[in-house]
Amino acid sequence: METKYIKSKIDNNLYCKINGQFTRHLKSNGLTYRDYYEIYVTGLTPLCGCGMKLSFYSTTESYASSCGDPICVGKVVSSVRKNQTIEIKKQQSINYKTAQARKTVEDRKKEMEKKKETYFKKYGTTFSNSNEQKNKSKTTKEQKYGNHLFNNSTVSQLKNKNKSVEEKNIINAKRRSTNLKRYGVENCFFKKNHSKSKQRECFFKRVHFTIG
Repeated sequence: METKYIKSKIDNNLYCKINGQFTRHLKSNGLTYRDYYEIYVTGLTPLCGCGMKLSFYSTTESYASSCGDPICVGKVVSSVRKNQTIEIKKQQSINYKTAQARKTVEDRKKEMEKKKETYFKKYGTTFSNSNEQKNKSKTTKEQKYGNHLFNNSTVSQLKNKNKSVEEKNIINAKRRSTNLKRYGVENCFFKKNHSKSKQRECFFKRVHFTIG
């Protein structure tokens, strides 16, 4: 049960937390709850990797893993995913597929409309081949790799090469399962009337994960 009153470390008086009395007390001293917590309680101000303050949750007196900037949030998510075990990744995949399967046609329509709206706000168009997006992609590649024509296939192949045997086995098992559902065979080479272009596509995808 939440404590109703709190003793202020500023003047040692009791203030009610529920009715906003303590908040008004802090404001009268030019402080936010975060300021009070870090100055009078912990004496610490945790920082994000970018140097900004971590996001603070006053209700739980705890911090987020980043400052809240999309770039920093992305880095945290990427780091967490990178350190996840195979079992967790498999469970997340199952959870995602289950959630997708439960979506109704109406849910998918709403989801698509929301994506279009967000995309339009960012780029001024609902089409993914907008010039603005292309230019942004070129700029990002130039900044990160020093070449606006950079192709991620080399990096992708290197990542695949560095995957463990267990990870490759899981990927191959998924591929066989998908082929079986879509084409009725585990390997697309075995499908009758399968075009040569499709066979080449399957081949190159498979080669990336072949276990030596």
